[in-house]
Amino acid sequence: MVGAFSVGLYLAAHEDGRLIVRSPSMWRRVAVRIAVIAGAFSVGLSLAARAQDVQVNLPDNNAPNLGNHTTESETSVARSGPLTVVGYNTYRQVGLLGAGAYTSLSKQPIKQILLDTQAYWDHERTPAHVRENFLRIIKCGTIALGAEVFASETESKLVFHTCKSRFCTSCGQRATEAWQADMEAILPDVPYVGITLTLPIEFRPIVQQNRHILDGIPAMGAEAIQQWAKARYGVRLIVLVVQQTFGGFLNFVPHLHVLVSAGGLMESRNRWIHRLKYNERELMCAWRFAVVAFLSEARKRNLLKSSLSGEELLNMLMTQYERPWNVFISRNGSKTYRLKHDGRYIRRPPIAQHRLMRVGNAQVEYLAKDTKNKQFVPKRYANEEFVNLLMQHVPHRGRHAMRYFGLLSPRAKAQLWAGIFVLLNQQRRPHPRRLCWRWLLLKTFGIDPLQDSLGRVMHRIGRRAPVTAA
Repeated sequence: MVGAFSVGLYLAAHEDGRLIVRSPSMWRRVAVRIAVIAGAFSVGLSLAARAQDVQVNLPDNNAPNLGNHTTESETSVARSGPLTVVGYNTYRQVGLLGAGAYTSLSKQPIKQILLDTQAYWDHERTPAHVRENFLRIIKCGTIALGAEVFASETESKLVFHTCKSRFCTSCGQRATEAWQADMEAILPDVPYVGITLTLPIEFRPIVQQNRHILDGIPAMGAEAIQQWAKARYGVRLIVLVVQQTFGGFLNFVPHLHVLVSAGGLMESRNRWIHRLKYNERELMCAWRFAVVAFLSEARKRNLLKSSLSGEELLNMLMTQYERPWNVFISRNGSKTYRLKHDGRYIRRPPIAQHRLMRVGNAQVEYLAKDTKNKQFVPKRYANEEFVNLLMQHVPHRGRHAMRYFGLLSPRAKAQLWAGIFVLLNQQRRPHPRRLCWRWLLLKTFGIDPLQDSLGRVMHRIGRRAPVTAA
């Protein structure tokens, strides 16, 4: 089947009888390389499907040593005066609040909806990764996760721990901004191109039934682009892949946003080629071949669950291989713009809270984004229906929101990154220092949260252990 696909890939590269690639051997090399990668990833699918969940979270920067256990005596708190309660995530919604104030859950609609529907999803039949993330979100910024105690001579304050879930609106926002700042420092100052790679609608049920396939899709997209660039121009690219599973209506629409350098490194001549012309049709052919070869290998190894028979699945793959797919290539832009655009939802839920509105106690209205007509459309759901929409986009443990390939892969960075900056006549920049919660709030809102009413600085004096509801 791989041989048939490689022939089809070469034939698809002809348009109106005009050869738009260098030679048949170019596409054969691309096809063979992609087929090898697809086979290697399909072998790992069965392992990925059975792997235990492992969540990698960002460190808690609320205060030093923020474990969820009591480490210091709090006897001094009672002598320090009135106690102010502060949770980090409250600031994103309404700004820095005054002493003794708190944010109502109505200001956090996703958390409120999850609390209202907890009986619907908090049971063993809910996938473990979904249930865990939802529980962490409703506990975020509450005593259920514990708190740090800060005090001055006259006042004291509780600062609740946060959940660090990628699906949490406040924690995810902060993590996204930190990632964008890191990438701003890491990437060289060259133009970048955004490439969007989509899947046919017929593939969505298969991917949804076989979520472990999502682990291999980013590698297929990156390999298709890299092999095309190598065959067409003989260069290596900077490639960053952000995978998304949602569309404007919160439906399951898996696709890739790929940040690619507009130029590439030609190692044979030790040169940086500044301008490459990305061809949508050629990239579509490479992407289409990569995905179909990947799914074909998985089918051959009996790693796909589907209501279709083996023959029906094979016929569907062949049918979709013969039709054009949607691939979009943006104009060249700065790294700042591309990181802001492609990184919007790497560690955030697929919706912005300001687009949610409660309608009574049992319904929610959501401003859906109709990309086809370029407008926002109000959609109304029962609470349980809305939670079901959210469930399908909660990331599994250990699944990376972004992937690095080409010159941005760890091995290539270690070997070539210094030389690339020399060729570009640029200086490498250090990683920006992560701001702790106090300085982040000071930078954002201009108010020091650890300054009491008399202008004195509060110091950490203890910790409150998590308190679970009875």
